[in-house]
Amino acid sequence: MSSTQEMKNHSETRQILAILERSFAHDAAMGELQGVDALMEQLLLFSQFFGKPHLKLQRIESVAFGVMAARAKLSLTVTEFTLRHAFPHLEETVSVDDHGLLSQRLLGQRLECDCSLAFLFDGDSARVVRLEINIDLTTPLLQALGSLKDVSKVLEHARVSSECVIGGDGEKGVSDSRSNDSTSS
Repeated sequence: MSSTQEMKNHSETRQILAILERSFAHDAAMGELQGVDALMEQLLLFSQFFGKPHLKLQRIESVAFGVMAARAKLSLTVTEFTLRHAFPHLEETVSVDDHGLLSQRLLGQRLECDCSLAFLFDGDSARVVRLEINIDLTTPLLQALGSLKDVSKVLEHARVSSECVIGGDGEKGVSDSRSNDSTSS
């Protein structure tokens, strides 16, 4: 699927999106993003950036009035598209000995990421007004690459943040929250 409109036309996806639209406030926020359309765009980008994403809910609980917390396992496959768009700095380098080998080592890897999600609800509408997501990419990348130095190189200019926001120029990506990932897992 290449656009949110195409995503809306797919029958199974339409059902999921209908549930999301009923469950989320029109102006729901995630990070600096706001609005259901922006959240759907992120869902589309995530499914495009990573091969066969699969989210398995492990636990959900009410932590306070209007706040639900969940833990999940997110499985992702690193594809050529992933390398080109989520980690473009690995392909732009001139040194094959450095980043080139990292991209080769990552290609085809299935990453099992721990995730935490917090849903903040509006008391009147009972809809989600804010979604906070944290994805630990550091641990599975360390398992795949074997060194924190290599993980740091991969995440340094990544176009996906640990808050699950995709895009930007890579200057404000996973590297900004890498230290949070290692302490929160």
